[in-house]
Amino acid sequence: MEEKRIFFAFDVHAPWPDNFPEGRLIEEKNRHLTLIFLGNAHFPNMQEHLKSLPLPSFQVGRCGFFDKCLFLPNKQANVAAFQIHWLEDDKAVESYQESLLKYLEGKNLIAVKKNHFKAHVSVARKPKNLKQWEDTFAPLPMYIQNLHLFESLGYSKYNSLWQKELLAPFIEIPHTADVAFHVFGENFSKLHLNAQTALAFKFPKMIPYFSSPSEKSSVDEVINELNHMVAKMDTDIGSPIKAVSFHGKAEKDKNNIYNWEMVIDV
Repeated sequence: MEEKRIFFAFDVHAPWPDNFPEGRLIEEKNRHLTLIFLGNAHFPNMQEHLKSLPLPSFQVGRCGFFDKCLFLPNKQANVAAFQIHWLEDDKAVESYQESLLKYLEGKNLIAVKKNHFKAHVSVARKPKNLKQWEDTFAPLPMYIQNLHLFESLGYSKYNSLWQKELLAPFIEIPHTADVAFHVFGENFSKLHLNAQTALAFKFPKMIPYFSSPSEKSSVDEVINELNHMVAKMDTDIGSPIKAVSFHGKAEKDKNNIYNWEMVIDV
C-alpha cells in the first residue's frame, strides 16, 4: 500500500454542457489540469518532500477558456480533451509547472527526459466520433483552483492525497432581484479578468467579447470596461445581461487580496 499511482494537478471548474458526443465521459468532479504525472511512486517518501514543495506564486485561481477540442495522443486518439487559453500572458501556470518539475527532478522523485506540458482538460475516453466532437465544441469559460496530489484509482477516478487551497476567482452569492458575485483578485486588473469570467459562466457566448488585460486603478474602471463589453455584445447578438451596477467597494483582506461584490442587472 506504500506505492501509489500519483500526479499533481489543479482542479478545474466550468459551466459544463449537459450533453456531450458519445464517449466514456469523465465525471465533472474528476476533471482536472494535470501538471506532472509521476506514475507508481513510494508515497511515504513523497509525503516527506511535500513539506518543502514549491507552491504557486498566485493566491487566487487563474481564469481562462477552452478554445479547442484536442484528441490525444495525436497518432491514435484515445482521449477527447479541451485546450486551455489563459486570460493573461504571464505564463504563471506554465512557470509553476516548470518549477515543480525541477524540484521533483532534483529530489530524484521523477525521471523525465523532456517536458511536454500542454494545458488541457481530459473530458472523455474512447471518443466514438471525432468529427462530432469537433463540430459540437463551443468555447467555455473555466478556472483552476486548488492544487492537489492525486492518486489514480483507475477508470478515471481519483483521490486527493494532499492539497494546497487557493481562492476561487469568484463565487456567486444570493441577491434579491439580480445576479451577484464576490470577485477576488490581487489587483484591479485581475478583478477585471475574473469578473469577465464570472459573467461568461452565465453566458458563455460572451467569450469573444473579452477585452485584453490592461492596467486598472479602480473598481469604476473595471465596471466601465465590463459594461462596454456587455453593450458591444448586446448590439451584435443580444445579451441577457443588462449592465454591471456601480455598486460596492473593493476591500483588501489580510493577504492583500481584493474582494468586490459585483451586482449584475438582468
